[in-house]
Amino acid sequence: MLEREDFLQDKKSLSATISDLCRYIAFGLLVAFYTISADNSSFSTHLKTYGVLVFLIGFCGAMAILCDYLQYVFGLITVEKALATKVYEYDDASGAYWGRQAAFEAKQVFVGVGAISMVLMVLVATFLTR
Repeated sequence: MLEREDFLQDKKSLSATISDLCRYIAFGLLVAFYTISADNSSFSTHLKTYGVLVFLIGFCGAMAILCDYLQYVFGLITVEKALATKVYEYDDASGAYWGRQAAFEAKQVFVGVGAISMVLMVLVATFLTR
């Protein structure tokens, strides 16, 4: 039978994997945005006509990276506060604690929106322009 510790370990592993994947996707979104923006080929010029989608790809990639960074900053503050107490517990009412969770969730939303924008742009550029 699984114990609470098994579930906590599973949660820790899944959270770390989600964070890593979000970071990789976010950097990929920024690479795609920069490539589209900097290139002057006919294909990239065509992709630039999907301005809102191109913007969302770059914006969401950058925001996801910012949220990833903020998650670590808020996490450090949360841990430092916990270590400063005798009980070593997180203050789940603190702004830093909530900021850490909000940043974790926000980077997933930004990556999701950016990835969906990329998929939509690829679909539109591939199937609706021919």
